[in-house]
Amino acid sequence: MMTSGNERTEEVANVVARYLLAHPDASDTLDGIARWWLSRQRQDDASELVQAALELLIDRGLVERRTTADGVILFRSARSRTRT
Repeated sequence: MMTSGNERTEEVANVVARYLLAHPDASDTLDGIARWWLSRQRQDDASELVQAALELLIDRGLVERRTTADGVILFRSARSRTRT
């Protein structure tokens, strides 16, 4: 299903508003907003969505979280334990 122009405009307005909530002192040109704010906010939104999905998969026993010696958090199949 295609999104109408008004729906798309509303979606972009919501992304910009969320960015400004997170970065209240931000200011930029039209090109800067299009290039940096939108992509960064969408990446932040995607990261939050992926985090929630990973937590769900951990709860279901399909994924496990592992922390390396230097503190990096990795996610892997919970079944990989039986293969190592």
